[in-house]
Amino acid sequence: MKKRKIGLLDLGNLPLVKRDDPGRPSLRKFQAEEQANEAGHAVVAAYLRCSFSHVTIKERNRVPDVGGYVRWSLRGVRQLSYNKVTDTFRVRSDEEIKAACLRQISKRAPILLAARAAVDCFLTRHEHLADADSIEKSYEIDEKDFRQVADILNVPSEEFQAWREQVLAEARAIVELPFIKRAIWIVATDLQIALAKGRGLSAKHVRDVVKGDPKPKRVLIAV
Repeated sequence: MKKRKIGLLDLGNLPLVKRDDPGRPSLRKFQAEEQANEAGHAVVAAYLRCSFSHVTIKERNRVPDVGGYVRWSLRGVRQLSYNKVTDTFRVRSDEEIKAACLRQISKRAPILLAARAAVDCFLTRHEHLADADSIEKSYEIDEKDFRQVADILNVPSEEFQAWREQVLAEARAIVELPFIKRAIWIVATDLQIALAKGRGLSAKHVRDVVKGDPKPKRVLIAV
């Protein structure tokens, strides 16, 4: 199955931190925006039930200028539809299968903008203004992928900006949910711990955090 990567970011040297209650969260505790960026992608993907295998902020040896990413792929679309009343199956039409594929792709739009929403949520206004150019640059791949999603969904060019604002508002609303905000904080911190071991976090770990598991087992995977 073909896999894609989203949220590719430049990665600096990050010190190890311990997991802590967010309180009034600030990325000063993280020392960089990468953790919140990738945690935003992963947590919102888990919330929207989009399939991915892992998330990491580990720099890849073959691509030294690229930092963290979420690795995910489209789920297979079921070819059969089940009717509970008649207890029978029928083959789904091409139109139904296409609609199911488009629903999956449409979920990627808020995931791509979730990094921006998460960083804006955790960064103070002073921090954002002080490093605005580099922060904005880190979204370049997200924005490029977002336009590709718009093309697939046939969003008219003259309506693109309004649609983007609508999707960004959706992403911000998800990120501002208290349990999502806390999940981003925990995953962001765990990403930094995983980085110290040269690893990433499994999708299962992210999903467990989103579900509110009080003591999720931190599953580190090779990346």
